[in-house]
Amino acid sequence: MRIVQIHAFYEAYLRTWYAKNPGLELESYQQQHARLVHDGFSAGHLFSVALRTQGYDSHLIVGNCLPMQSAWAHENGVPITQHTTPLEVVCKQVDALQPDILYCSDPITYDSRFVRMLKKRPSLVVGWRAASIPAWSDFTAFDLILSNEAQSRQTAIKHGADATEYFFPAFPEWIAQAVADEPKRYDLVFCGQITAEHMRRAELVEQLAMAAQQTGAFTPAFFLKMAGNWNFTAAAPYIHAERWGLDFFREIRRGRVGFNNVIDFAHGEAGNMRQFEVAGTGTMLLTPDHPSITQHFVPGKEVEVYTSFEDLVEKVIYYRTHDEEREAIAQRGQQRCFKEHGLSVRSLEFLDLCSKYLRTAKITRQLPTEKPAQQILEESAAALNANKPEEGYLTALKALKYHSAERNVHYLLGYALLRLNRIVEAVEALSVEVSRFPDNQHAGDLYSQVRAITEKLSESRV
Repeated sequence: MRIVQIHAFYEAYLRTWYAKNPGLELESYQQQHARLVHDGFSAGHLFSVALRTQGYDSHLIVGNCLPMQSAWAHENGVPITQHTTPLEVVCKQVDALQPDILYCSDPITYDSRFVRMLKKRPSLVVGWRAASIPAWSDFTAFDLILSNEAQSRQTAIKHGADATEYFFPAFPEWIAQAVADEPKRYDLVFCGQITAEHMRRAELVEQLAMAAQQTGAFTPAFFLKMAGNWNFTAAAPYIHAERWGLDFFREIRRGRVGFNNVIDFAHGEAGNMRQFEVAGTGTMLLTPDHPSITQHFVPGKEVEVYTSFEDLVEKVIYYRTHDEEREAIAQRGQQRCFKEHGLSVRSLEFLDLCSKYLRTAKITRQLPTEKPAQQILEESAAALNANKPEEGYLTALKALKYHSAERNVHYLLGYALLRLNRIVEAVEALSVEVSRFPDNQHAGDLYSQVRAITEKLSESRV
């Protein structure tokens, strides 16, 4: 059984990594791959790497790492022109590997449209998503979506996934050893993102900085990757540039207390990557109090929790000076992390879950929908006419999932995508409709209009 995982690394990280390693882009695909993986970026998500270490036929593709993908294409005789897209190169790579299980840990970039590009559909297609799901996402080709976020799982079903499972990332045990000798430098440390989906996190960063200044009782350090413009005032002196790979884990290890706050729509639900990263490095985790945390750690014994901002500040100050108590909690948290949340353990849990769905995936895909195609299409058209493009699109996805060969399915899908301002995907859908039903005048006219617009836009960019 062959497993292929497609992952995407942050573009900023890849730029930084290659800038720090001049000449790396000239090395072979395998050399670049090995050095990149060894840096530890996003390591808690890379089940394919852990499975390969344990002897399984498992492969990782970092789809947006262009120097590495170019090396693969060159070494495998895949021609690349100015018109070749990164998606096409990844598609060729998956086709060459012919996986039984395809795991897309970025199912927004590598979505159902990508799966349909493959020459042969893998027996099982799995995705991971623990963030908001864009309105135009297509999960109709996914047998399973994994997530630690309830809202993500619910939305994935609406977007066409056959099934979802509660699942969460892990901690790569080797990283703890790599950063074990780092000295404690910060009273409170946070390494992570600030985006529009982390408003509460941003608020807490500013409030913690204000508390630090007012009390003089602790000093925080925030290593932030920020999307958008953020007007931090009190926090500005404590904000540092983002860290990547092993440098990221080194900064966490340097904290006496590791602060955590989850993405806004999770409403405090435990299971995000940060809690495992902090506990795994051996820094005491201070995370939101939520009933779900007890599934992972014992509060007060293996981690600490805060119930309010005042409680958060009080515990930061307390554990700053109670070294033995703090480090005992950190050590127990790390041991629990290794035992139950280590990457070697979690990757086998992932494999067991995939094996379970391999037995049922084909049967599930062949189950008929409760409604005939015409009724679904009428419901989609009605929603679009009522100026409800998201509803119209989701209904069109149902038609695509169960009645993809029917007339007007791709026409309505394309029209809905246009209403959602997804022109490239709309052109693709309309193209399918026109090729299958050349007498569909409405689809043909819309396809011609959209193509003309896209061509003019392309000319204006040139």
